[in-house]
Amino acid sequence: MPIAAPISSRTLAPHYEETLNRVLGRVLENPKLSIPGFVVICRRGASVYGPRAFGFADIERKRPMRPDAMMRMYSMTKVLTSTVALMLYEKGLFKLNDPVGKYLPSFDRDWTVVWEADEADAAPLGELRVHNMALGRSTTVRYAGAPARNLMRIKHLMTETSGIGYDSWSDIDEELGGTIGTRRAFQIANALRSRVHPTLYKSSSILGQDLTLAEFCDAIAEAGVLATEPGRFSYGLGAAVLGRVIEVVHAAHTGTPTKLSDIFQALLFDPLGMRDATFFLEDRDPRADRVPPLHGVRRNADGALAVVRARDSVPQTDPPYSNETDHVAGLRKQESGDTGTLMTVEDYGKFLDFLARGGVTEGDERLLGPVGVGMLTRAWLRGLDLDSGLARYFNCAGTLNATVPTSFQFGWAITRPTLDIEEYQPTEHPAACYWSGYANTSAHFFRDDDAWIVVAPQIMGHGASRSEAVESVLTRPAVAAFLDLWR
Repeated sequence: MPIAAPISSRTLAPHYEETLNRVLGRVLENPKLSIPGFVVICRRGASVYGPRAFGFADIERKRPMRPDAMMRMYSMTKVLTSTVALMLYEKGLFKLNDPVGKYLPSFDRDWTVVWEADEADAAPLGELRVHNMALGRSTTVRYAGAPARNLMRIKHLMTETSGIGYDSWSDIDEELGGTIGTRRAFQIANALRSRVHPTLYKSSSILGQDLTLAEFCDAIAEAGVLATEPGRFSYGLGAAVLGRVIEVVHAAHTGTPTKLSDIFQALLFDPLGMRDATFFLEDRDPRADRVPPLHGVRRNADGALAVVRARDSVPQTDPPYSNETDHVAGLRKQESGDTGTLMTVEDYGKFLDFLARGGVTEGDERLLGPVGVGMLTRAWLRGLDLDSGLARYFNCAGTLNATVPTSFQFGWAITRPTLDIEEYQPTEHPAACYWSGYANTSAHFFRDDDAWIVVAPQIMGHGASRSEAVESVLTRPAVAAFLDLWR
């Protein structure tokens, strides 16, 4: 499964800068949704575009967006975490099928899968209040549960099939009238975890926990509840737990306890020259001035969507909404391999270039084996249940997808191109790895064509239709324009 070496003869059309400037400039004028600003960088072979900034970083102060803006990458962190984990895997420090409890003792326990009780559930486990952040309303629900049948394994953390999902999937399911079929399981599991620690995880306060990564994972284990069976796509905190596994196996290997951010710095950021990449900025760090304010999409009374400051895009929350300041207002304790990184788009491009070179640095130092890069960019792990409403919502239901077979693996979506299809989207061809973060940042990596693109606004969707609006106005047109320029 080795990835091909960069093919320098593959380039973009001669007019690519003019074309991309025109297409991306029109985004700022789109009547469907007024996006304040964003940064784009892309490369194919020797053709490089950007980093180019468009619009404003701040809609209130009208500050121009900077090409070197420090972007909250959120879930685009996940593939970085899988990459570091695979570096340790190649040293023989763990197996993909190892139980998580082998490395995190608190996870060596019985787990309970929960859901909203109905008439068929003869003995509900209890009653509790769940909250939908996007809709701003709380509901009392009865919940039921059953012992998990499957053992949670390292591969489940890498593929977001651990069962430790985000609360927001039940929020979105409620918005969509139950079509995802979560049965409030994600809200219920998160509410039960919040009984262990009130701010363990909230969609309104992603990184604002006053817990170390070890304490964070132990609190998840203490609650002992899952939204799905391990092995079924659940998308949530799996990569955060994987980060703690990285800390544990790294300490066992080196004999020195090292926090996740320092491991990333030593194994990934420094070797790849990702100069600004970090998790949190300490007080008075000059890079804080380059972090754009976080925006969100709000639906107005007339039904129209509008971009506002993130804190104004959702009803008042408890604890107070903190996503806008979590990365920069003081040093936090919980370094999340799930949603935690902050960097420039150029930094993220250096990571993608590393994959395009087959796992070696610009200085020709090998960090990840060619088979490891192939795994990261081509492989689907066996034994996963992708036939779920949530996997179909994400268009990651494997061969069950209506278009190109796609599965979430190793921190991002991996497509398998095929000619046996009925239709396709331009962003799904040719063979690609891609994902996006909670602030609608996105990366598309075309592994066989020495090409990639990173599109980075800082706009939270907080709901299905709101995120879809950002993608339709910005992400999909940007990627389609990039692909149209291939020669």
